[in-house]
Amino acid sequence: MGIRPTGPVRASAPAESKAVEQLARDVVEAGAEVTAPRRWLPFWSRRLDSEEVAEQLPEGKLRIELPGQSPLPLKCAQDLEEAAIFQRLKPAAPGSPAEQLLALEGDGWPFADDRGRKLGTYGAYNALTDP
Repeated sequence: MGIRPTGPVRASAPAESKAVEQLARDVVEAGAEVTAPRRWLPFWSRRLDSEEVAEQLPEGKLRIELPGQSPLPLKCAQDLEEAAIFQRLKPAAPGSPAEQLLALEGDGWPFADDRGRKLGTYGAYNALTDP
């Protein structure tokens, strides 16, 4: 007879939640717009504050738009971390695709999709790294 856990044990969940909320606050204060679909009219969205971002992030239905860039899905805390890097709130890892894209942006390179729509560096990063 073995012992089986009934669910995930996460001693640091409150600390993680506070960290996500602070990161969301930093990203929103730096000019990002985070939106969620309205429950009754899914094609309309509403802007969220940082507390709402932290609360609704686990649902995976949010979108984030960095200043001057196209809106992208915001599905998890890692996406929020990446957004912070492309807002230059956090440093990119040396030699990472993020660092390389930010360097290209600094040299004046534009990033667009195959239809010519402006992606920005964060959109280009997502196109390269997301499945």
